[in-house]
Order: sequence, then structure tokens, then C-alpha cells
Amino acid sequence: MANKALLFDVDGTLIDSTYVHVECWWAAFIECGIAVPRVEIHRRIGMDGALLVRELLATFGGDHVDAAGAAGLANQISALHGRYYSADAVRLRPLPGARELLRAGREAGYTVVLATASSPEEFDIARNVLGSDEAVATPAAAGLAAYTLAADGALADKDL
Repeated sequence: MANKALLFDVDGTLIDSTYVHVECWWAAFIECGIAVPRVEIHRRIGMDGALLVRELLATFGGDHVDAAGAAGLANQISALHGRYYSADAVRLRPLPGARELLRAGREAGYTVVLATASSPEEFDIARNVLGSDEAVATPAAAGLAAYTLAADGALADKDL
């Protein structure tokens, strides 16, 4: 008999985090002296953070970005986003029915797995907000491979 699994994205699907991410990315760019309209950030929510930063720097970075300093600036923006997101975690809530959905999937015999493009630290915050670890399997426990997107958009094995 085939193993049945349900795979759920976390940010914006199970956790009401979209606008928290928008505000945290916006604040990180502003702190680095780069004005990025929130709507441009919002359009890219769901994207891997490194890709989001790279696209926004290419579009809005102007004089702030040269070839030599782009990687350092991108790292600084990402680190600031992580710091702001951790501080704003108190604003995160599960979306209505998210916990019940995970539990119902588990009770129906599915292996329930969570997916995210977020950092491991942000994923831990989301898991704590969900409070449904008992209904969710880790990819390793479910016999699944885990992958991540590299900064160039290529799919790569992820350490579990």
C-alpha cells in the first residue's frame, strides 16, 4: 500500500505571516538605505529570501550595490530581516482552521509534512505558533528527501 502524505506550506498558508514578512523585509532594506516599495516586497513573498533580496537589490539598489559589495549587503539585509522577524513573532497567528486541518490529516492516516522557504530559525517560530508538532512528521521520519533552493535557483539536497 502506498504511503499517503499531505505537504503544507507554512508561511501565508498555515500561519498569517505574509504582512509580518513584508514589514520585516521593508525595515531591513530601509536600515540599509534602500527604499523598496512594500508592494514590490509583497509580490515576492513566498520566494526564497536570497532570491527576494537579489531581485530587489537589482531593481532598487542603485548606487548602494556594486559587484564587490552586493553579497555583503544581501547578507546584512537577510540578517536584519531575521532579527526583525524574531522580534515580531508575537504578531504571528495560525490561520483559521490550520491546526484542525493538520490534525484531521493525521487522523485520516496521512503523513503530514510542513514545507517552507524560510530559514530554520523562522521555521521553528512558525512551528511554535502552530503548536501542532504531534500531527506533523519530519521529512526524515516520513521517508522523504528534503530540498532547498540555492541562491541561483537550483534545487539542492538539504541537510535534515
